[in-house]
Amino acid sequence: MKNTLLNRIKIFTYVLVLFSVSASISSCNNTKRLLNGKPLKSKTPAGLLNKLEKTSLEYEWLSLKTKVEAKIDGEKQSFKATIRIKKDSVMVLSISPALGVEIVKLIITKDSVKYISKIPGDKHYYMGDFRGINNHLKAEFNYSMIQNMLTGEPVELNRKDDKLKSNIEGKQYLLVQKYNRKLKRVTGSDEKEMDFNVDTIFADTTDRRTNRILNRSRENELLIKRYWLDGLTYKLTKTIFNDLYSNRTLEITHQDYKEKDSQLFPFLSRLVITDPFHKQEIEAETTKIKFDKPYEVTFNVPEKFERRYYY
Repeated sequence: MKNTLLNRIKIFTYVLVLFSVSASISSCNNTKRLLNGKPLKSKTPAGLLNKLEKTSLEYEWLSLKTKVEAKIDGEKQSFKATIRIKKDSVMVLSISPALGVEIVKLIITKDSVKYISKIPGDKHYYMGDFRGINNHLKAEFNYSMIQNMLTGEPVELNRKDDKLKSNIEGKQYLLVQKYNRKLKRVTGSDEKEMDFNVDTIFADTTDRRTNRILNRSRENELLIKRYWLDGLTYKLTKTIFNDLYSNRTLEITHQDYKEKDSQLFPFLSRLVITDPFHKQEIEAETTKIKFDKPYEVTFNVPEKFERRYYY
């Protein structure tokens, strides 16, 4: 079975649950138009990408305290997480239940993953690379994907390779990947209609022609990527990936943007993964944020903890 983008993000969600239990840019022109009841002014994909890049968080270090509510296969979990990020370098996640005692520490760099599980009855640690843990989890996540999800930046948006088009949806802009011939045949729906009105899109696997297309396709040929941007700030508000190969939909929303040190940060983020039989949800509320306070990254393994190896 192929490892898809949604598999990678889904696995990271499960990793968090398993371990614990995961510049305000305004447009005066658009402001006036919206106040006068007029629609947003249309922009090209390149223009929107330029605006989006200008909203990217600027920091060397970022520290977050969050409250997380997870609902995985009908089971609810609540925990707190302290997250420290040195941009494009290292992430440290400390997971604790309501009492505040750390039970999992996770350190991620661009080429390594380390964690300590202090969960009673399952005390162990892992030190290795992405290849080992990805093989163990049957996934393929990476550093930038996780960092962007945590900070409200676009996931898997490739300006060079993605063929995008732009639309307007109410008070938001929409960047959507252009549909290729296989996508149109598998969905059997009007492309413009799906751009706006449909969040969850599944392939009809009972149809023989659809199955033939799925079997002959590469994973990136059957992935629909959509990104919503606020019409005034150009901050990312929603991302939807429809993976028709695995019949999964992933939706990431970022809300409650507040200004901190002259930058906008989403204080409420939500992740929903849906397939024809299951729905997984995680909601993270940021309660505290600090920019550019250095943090000493340490990894001290208690005695008698078992080391796990993944190949």
